[in-house]
Amino acid sequence: MFYILASSFLWHIFSEDSYSDNSTVSRKDFGHAVEVLSNYDGDTITVHIPGHKPWKERVRLIGIDTPEKDQGKWGSKARLFTKYATRGSKVYLERDVQARDKYKRLLAYVWIETKKGSLVMLNEWLLREGLAELFTFPLNVKHGQAQKDLHGGQKKQGRNVETRGLDMSPSRYRDLH
Repeated sequence: MFYILASSFLWHIFSEDSYSDNSTVSRKDFGHAVEVLSNYDGDTITVHIPGHKPWKERVRLIGIDTPEKDQGKWGSKARLFTKYATRGSKVYLERDVQARDKYKRLLAYVWIETKKGSLVMLNEWLLREGLAELFTFPLNVKHGQAQKDLHGGQKKQGRNVETRGLDMSPSRYRDLH
C-alpha cells in the first residue's frame, strides 16, 4: 500500500507542470555539477564536489525548513521529494554570503537540471509543493524575497506544511526532540 501511495505522490510531484523552470539562470552561473550521494531529510543532502576536499560535503538548503524525517508523513514526503528530485539529475550549488551553518554544513541554493535542460531551484520547488516552510538564514537572502513571496502565496492557498496539518514547526520539533 505504501508503494502505491508513494508512486501516486511522486507521479504528481514530478509531472512536467509541477515545477517552473527559471530560464534566466544558466549552468555557467554555477560551475561544475555535483553528485548527490544521499539526503538526510528534505533540506539536507550529501554531495560529492569534483576536485574538492573533503570529497563529500553535507549541504543545507538556504531559506527553507522541511519537517524532520521522523516528523510523520510530512517529514517522509519531504525526504522522498528531495531524494527523487535529485536522483540521476545534474545538480548545481549556488552559494550566498554565509558559507556554513553552526553544524558546519555548506549553505546553498540547490539547482536541478530538468530533462528539458532548464534549471529549477529545489529550495523553491519544496516551498511550491507545500513541503517546506520559510526559514531565512541571516545574511543569506539573495533569493529571500522570491521565497517569501512564494511561501505567502502557498499559505494563502492552504498549500504549505503549516496549513496542511503539521502539528508543529520543524524548528519546534527539533527543540523538543
